[in-house]
Amino acid sequence: MTTRTAVLAFVLAALGACAPTQPTSVYASCGAPTACLGNTACVVPDAGANGTCAPPCTRNEECPRGATGDAIPACDTNGRCALGCDRNLGTICPTGMTCVPSSATASTGRCQWP
Repeated sequence: MTTRTAVLAFVLAALGACAPTQPTSVYASCGAPTACLGNTACVVPDAGANGTCAPPCTRNEECPRGATGDAIPACDTNGRCALGCDRNLGTICPTGMTCVPSSATASTGRCQWP
């Protein structure tokens, strides 16, 4: 990497740090349908919870992994990617997300924003 490229990367990173927070990637937190960019949609699990910017899918293989953690990406029945987790197996959701079980007695669920 040349010095000029390194300086440019540093400046761009600094500018990004000062920019207002906006969902820009898959699985980012969102609060409104228009908050997500590209072909992702804000999927809100229930009233009062924050949504997740989820990309469309038709197969599990199309769903990307989270930026951190080891949650399992999968295509849900609504044709949107989700990150699956299992409390018994110690699955780690991406930073900031929590594993919400699918029922009161289930150990499996999906990663959601609090």
